[in-house]
Amino acid sequence: MQAAELAWWKAFLEHPTAKQRMWALYGARYYGFFWKELHDLGTVVEIGAGPLPVIEVGIAHVAVAVDTLSEHYVEAGLTDWRSWADIEEIPDGYADTVLLLNVLDHTDKPEQLIAAALRILQPDGKVLVFVHLGQEDDKHGLVTKADCDRWLKGFEVERAEILARAEFDPPAYAAVAVKHG
Repeated sequence: MQAAELAWWKAFLEHPTAKQRMWALYGARYYGFFWKELHDLGTVVEIGAGPLPVIEVGIAHVAVAVDTLSEHYVEAGLTDWRSWADIEEIPDGYADTVLLLNVLDHTDKPEQLIAAALRILQPDGKVLVFVHLGQEDDKHGLVTKADCDRWLKGFEVERAEILARAEFDPPAYAAVAVKHG
């Protein structure tokens, strides 16, 4: 899955308006659903940040991006944003907010990412989840609403919604969930 992810970003970012198109998509899908939460993130960790981290826009007091492909993105000239490669380097209880935006469907180990989010969140910390549903290919695992419900068992879900398919984007599940104190 990771080789396909790296190849997709390389191809996507070759287009001269790639970053503007990506921010337009982020704005419509991620920022729209999480608008209230994005104004009060505190210390934030974005897991699966890719070469264009959402936190790059400077909406957090302290921002840490984590992506196992970080060094590959930098080496390929796709970004100058340095992400941590290993979530295990982040201390327990470090974050007020963890972003899992469009990452759980791009990994073979979503349960490990959720467990990491629980570990690094402070009591009453929030996780913002955005995951594409029903899409399976070389860079997406098949995810259902039931998967999302199972993954968030350690959290109190404040609100969740299935977002309709958008242009160039499949249906998605978005949720704001709080770690039990």
